[in-house]
Amino acid sequence: MEDEQRVELENRLLEIFTKQDDSQEICEIQFAKKKGGIFEFSAVGYADVIKNKVVYELKFVSELTHEHFLQCACYVVAKRLKKGVLWNTRTNDMYEISIPDKDKFLDCVAKTITKHQLAKYYKPKGGTAWLKDLQL
Repeated sequence: MEDEQRVELENRLLEIFTKQDDSQEICEIQFAKKKGGIFEFSAVGYADVIKNKVVYELKFVSELTHEHFLQCACYVVAKRLKKGVLWNTRTNDMYEISIPDKDKFLDCVAKTITKHQLAKYYKPKGGTAWLKDLQL
């Protein structure tokens, strides 16, 4: 990246974000194998920035992929927010992400990541202590 491009990118980011905005926020969706079941596994990632109750997922790529959109959508659901923004900072393309039916979305996520071992999403009863103890 040339110096001019770097400065342009920094200025673009500073138009929206401040150093006080929450960054690298952990996002977790927990799964159980059956209704009321115990914790089995979780999908964990980090949202780049959360500002004003909006998840911002930043990419610097030639072209955004379906996986990028899915990642942002999962973070929105994990954080129980209403919307996210997927921003390709390389091209300055921004896409607003919202999930109108979170239950249906989670069913699809459960089926996909388990290769249809789970037919629908089940939230485990209780919580996972390991995540609170995780030092990052």
